[in-house]
Amino acid sequence: MDDIGLKDIGISPVAVAGPFPLFSGEAVKAMEKELLSTDVPNNCRYGSGPSFRVWGACPDYAKISDSIWKHRQTLETISLVAEVSLTIVMDIEICHTNVHQEENNAEGEPIIGWHKDGYPFVCIVMLSDTSSMVGGCLELKGGTGDIITIPKMEQGSAIILQGRHIKHRVSYCANRRVTAVTSFRPFSSFLQDDTRLTTAKAISPRSRLYYEFFIYRESVVIIRLEEATRILSEEPESLRRFLDELAGFLQQTKKELWDGDIILSQCSGATRPRMSNHGEDLMSALQSFLLVLVARVVVEVGQSRISSSEGLVFDKLRSRQFITGQLESLEEMKNCIQEWNK
Repeated sequence: MDDIGLKDIGISPVAVAGPFPLFSGEAVKAMEKELLSTDVPNNCRYGSGPSFRVWGACPDYAKISDSIWKHRQTLETISLVAEVSLTIVMDIEICHTNVHQEENNAEGEPIIGWHKDGYPFVCIVMLSDTSSMVGGCLELKGGTGDIITIPKMEQGSAIILQGRHIKHRVSYCANRRVTAVTSFRPFSSFLQDDTRLTTAKAISPRSRLYYEFFIYRESVVIIRLEEATRILSEEPESLRRFLDELAGFLQQTKKELWDGDIILSQCSGATRPRMSNHGEDLMSALQSFLLVLVARVVVEVGQSRISSSEGLVFDKLRSRQFITGQLESLEEMKNCIQEWNK
């Protein structure tokens, strides 16, 4: 990152790495055949022309691709190259496939324009035979504005990129070009996680996107609050900073999920994939869940540590009515954490 003018940005010193061999020819052919087969329904395909994207096929409609990306050796290799332990963000972001057909070429125009990704890291794998490919290279724009061209990829090779912080595009390509992209976040729940849903919202089914995002954020909060218990007993001087970071994480979660009333309609009803047994209001579920966890942490402080003024906060958190949904929004949740922090 330092070399391209982006010092102290991101979760790893590695801005981009590759191309390097990742998958065998047999593996990439199996993935391409599966992802572009008629078994992948129309709701996983975006774009009506010869060039299109396949998004969200894993795991239900692309089981081979799903197993390849989730294989322990795949994840270990990607983390090793990225110099930080990574994990897949969500199932919906496994093997997002870009199909560019040569008849869609506009001479000299990039096939994908300048953009930043919504996730900390991406891994791009070339599924096409590139022996006769002209163009189609990944280009980066560093902090100084210089354009850096990454060497042409071979079939089965991969590029790791901190796409959340680096502008990038794909140059003009004179041939058919098929790539598979999987998005990653830090494996550690305590590293900076700048995940944003802006790009994904534009083309993903919101019901599934919001649900999987909630589940992943929920898992991070659980781990962070378990760590809070240890901090309370061993490093109480660090509690204020820890809770500030947690409050920021919750606030960003709310911001990504909440588009006015959209989430209420998108995350309810029978059309929600694999979610029919879940509550109708995802935000209420999030509020109730987080309140229970915060109450658990507060209880573990012990009555002996609570002064008369702090006891008011404790009683409110402990109240069954409050824990079971008497919140207007996550903003009140954040304020309650900050009040306890004081």
